[in-house]
Amino acid sequence: MRQAAVPSVAPWLDTFPLPNGPVTPTDAGLAQFSATYAVPSTMNATSVRIDHALNRKVTLFGRFNDAPSNTVPRGANSALSSISTNPMHTRTFTAGATWLVNPTISNELRGNWSRSTAKLKGTIDTFGGAVPISDSYAFPPGYNSATALSALLLVDGGADGFSFLGLSNNNSLKQWNFTDSLAVALGAHQLKFGVDYRSISQTVGLRTYATIGIFLDAAQAESGIPLLVSLEANTPRAGVAYKNYSLFAQDTFRVTPRFTLTYGLRWDVDSPPSGLYGFRPIPVVGLNDPANATLGTPGASLWSTTYGNVAPRIGIAYQLSNRPGRETVLRGGVGLFYGLSAGNSGNLVEDGIYPRGASKSVFGVPFPLQGNDALPPPIPGPAQNLMYYPAFDPNMKLPKTYEWNVAVEQSLGTKQSVSLTYVGSAGRHLLRQEDLANPNSTFASVFLTTNSAKSDYNSMQAQYQRRLSRGLEALVAYTFSHSIDNASSPNTGAFPEPQYNPRRDRGPSDFDVRHVFAGSVSYSIPMHSGNTAMRAILGNWSVDGIAKARSALPVNVVSGCAVTTFEGTTCPRANIVFGQPAYLFGSQYPGGKILNSEAFTAPTGEQGTLSRNALLGFGMWQLDTAFRRQFDIGDKVHLQFRAEFFNIFNHPNFEMVRLGARSRCWQQAWAAAAFWAVKRPSTKLADPDRCNWP
Repeated sequence: MRQAAVPSVAPWLDTFPLPNGPVTPTDAGLAQFSATYAVPSTMNATSVRIDHALNRKVTLFGRFNDAPSNTVPRGANSALSSISTNPMHTRTFTAGATWLVNPTISNELRGNWSRSTAKLKGTIDTFGGAVPISDSYAFPPGYNSATALSALLLVDGGADGFSFLGLSNNNSLKQWNFTDSLAVALGAHQLKFGVDYRSISQTVGLRTYATIGIFLDAAQAESGIPLLVSLEANTPRAGVAYKNYSLFAQDTFRVTPRFTLTYGLRWDVDSPPSGLYGFRPIPVVGLNDPANATLGTPGASLWSTTYGNVAPRIGIAYQLSNRPGRETVLRGGVGLFYGLSAGNSGNLVEDGIYPRGASKSVFGVPFPLQGNDALPPPIPGPAQNLMYYPAFDPNMKLPKTYEWNVAVEQSLGTKQSVSLTYVGSAGRHLLRQEDLANPNSTFASVFLTTNSAKSDYNSMQAQYQRRLSRGLEALVAYTFSHSIDNASSPNTGAFPEPQYNPRRDRGPSDFDVRHVFAGSVSYSIPMHSGNTAMRAILGNWSVDGIAKARSALPVNVVSGCAVTTFEGTTCPRANIVFGQPAYLFGSQYPGGKILNSEAFTAPTGEQGTLSRNALLGFGMWQLDTAFRRQFDIGDKVHLQFRAEFFNIFNHPNFEMVRLGARSRCWQQAWAAAAFWAVKRPSTKLADPDRCNWP
């Protein structure tokens, strides 16, 4: 394909690695490329803490943390010759004061400031024989890779057909948090009253210009004329601010020496976000009739603040037996917990969103664009045919979760104990995003956030614990659980109207894992030799071991994805072919099994008969170990030597292929419904990869 391509697009095609594998059956212009590569990363953390006692009643402390890091992944949802530089930096400062008013009253004041920044920028190198391009070729005059983005997407190549150069985003998150609590001891009661204030500022810095050429297949790429070219313009910076307020009161009542009752209330207020840096959020009004929905007043509230968010909680602890070494304790609790309603409101300042950004599509012209074709759309553009515009139910409530638990703990001597716990929860009024496609001429697509999600969770948890005794310390835990919902995250997109029905999406949560086992052991190796030299060499050694295993995560099989907007697709679930097994088993398949493509067919314009997350992928298990020795240098200075080994048996753990329009090898995955197997080396230095390349 490279040799047959017209000269105008040839430099872009040369940014992909040269193929070294067979031609792809679905597109003769593509062939496979296989290579290993490193993913370098750095992380540093510095922490300083100062404590000071002003007098016998007032103590102060201050703590500062600074943690810069940088990850440079190769081929992150893009060609392997595309490098995504991702520097991040987190700084926090926390200060507090404790005042002992008198022997029965004390007050604690805490304040925190934190700021995190993250930047994503793409470059192209010579990996696999690729040839980088210059800014003067990729961008029109007046733009460069420092502030703009240029990319080519070859749809038949999936994520591996995406090559990009330039700035994607440069974001920051800042928080101020203040808490104050007053504790009062009154006979058998321990009272606590407090206030919690939090202010969060989210700043999104974006490329000021973006141009993306979208080619369907190799033949179209050879012609140099894509299906379309997407042009985007954004203001350099915009943001939203959130404020949360809470009041709480609690009483811990020692009813008898063996029975303790704790109860309390918490009141939460979470206001809708406001704009920063001149940005004013614009709500969508008239959502009860999407055909007549329109933009509201800039700066108006996105939804109404609710004030009745009072959350009662109660817990008990009762000592059934107080016989030394055979103590038995019964614990239980139930409570209501409110979450935040901010949800997807940060999407208001994402790229291309009106009014801080604008986008348009250009058809039938060569890529890269030249002259007037490359001019960015004006900001703000016309308020019509807006794509993926975030909207919110004006009567949205705070999401809430009811939680309850019952536990029995039994001591086995003074150093060991076992416990059995039941934990349950029910999430109601949870946030869920619904995609309203083409409701009217103002909107091409509205992403509407509502309270239509709900969840249920039940689990049985068993634990054995041995505190350090005779050099041995151990912890073993097992959980059997099941989580069900109709949206596992606030930004879960629903099937568009009129087929949308939240009840049809109810199924296992995306993170539902039925069985989880974790165990750790630490043993100090005894050294009984009286020889001083032998003790100096072989003494003070310890060995640690960590074992973890879990059952498989669920898999959601979709089929027949259709583009509803430039930025999004709708992927209904598949229909079941009765009589066909869902899996095929055999040693020829990575991990021993694949999905049977003959068991599924594409639906026609509606959700298929297969339930959400109805199938299972692969489980995992891993064993890590460490050897360490401590050297005592005087009484106050200690030096520790430590050698750690991760996944010591180099056991391969397989993941499911991610079936999405921008996922690796997505075309092959849809055609074969196969699993994508990734063996994670214990060194974490190399990652084998194979997909299609032009």
